[in-house]
Amino acid sequence: MSDIVDLLEHELEEAFEVKDRKSMHRYVVLMVDRFAFRASEEQAHERIHSEIRDLTAEMKAGFERMDARFAANDRRFEAMDQRFEAMDQRFEDMNQRFEARFAAIDKRFEEMHQSFEARFAAVDKRFDDVNKRFEAVDKRFEDVNRRFEDMNKRFTSTQWLIGILVTLFMAVNTAIQVL
Repeated sequence: MSDIVDLLEHELEEAFEVKDRKSMHRYVVLMVDRFAFRASEEQAHERIHSEIRDLTAEMKAGFERMDARFAANDRRFEAMDQRFEAMDQRFEDMNQRFEARFAAIDKRFEEMHQSFEARFAAVDKRFDDVNKRFEAVDKRFEDVNRRFEDMNKRFTSTQWLIGILVTLFMAVNTAIQVL
C-alpha cells in the first residue's frame, strides 16, 4: 500500500505544483485508504454475495432434497391411505358377513319360534281334546250317578211301599185273627 501512496505522490508532484507536501501526502493516503476501503468493501460484498449465492444454492439443494422427501412421504402416505382403505374395505366386508350371519341366525330363531308355536298349538289342541274327553267322562259319571240315585230312590220307595204293605198285611191278618 505504501508503494501506491509513493507512486501517486510522485505522479501528483509532476502533474501539479505542490505547495504543501504533508497535505498532499494526507490527501493521497486518504484517497488510497478510501479506495482500499472501497476495495475491501467490494471484496466483502463480493464475499457476502458469494456466500449468499452458496447459501442460496445450498438452500435450493436442501429444498430439492426436502421436495424429494416430501414426494417420497407423499407416496408413503398414499400407500398408507390405500392400506387404510383396504382395511376399511375388509372391515366393511366382515361387517356385512356378520350382518348376513346374524340375519340367518335371526331367521333360524324365527323359524324355530314358529315351529315351537305350531307344536305348542298342536299340544294345546291335544290338551283341549283330552279335556273334552275328561269332561265327557265326567258327564258320563254324573249320568251314572244320577241313574244310581234314581235307582236308589226307586229302591227306597219300593222298600217303603213293601214295608207299608207288609205292615198293612200284618195289621189285616192280626185284625182277621182277632176277629
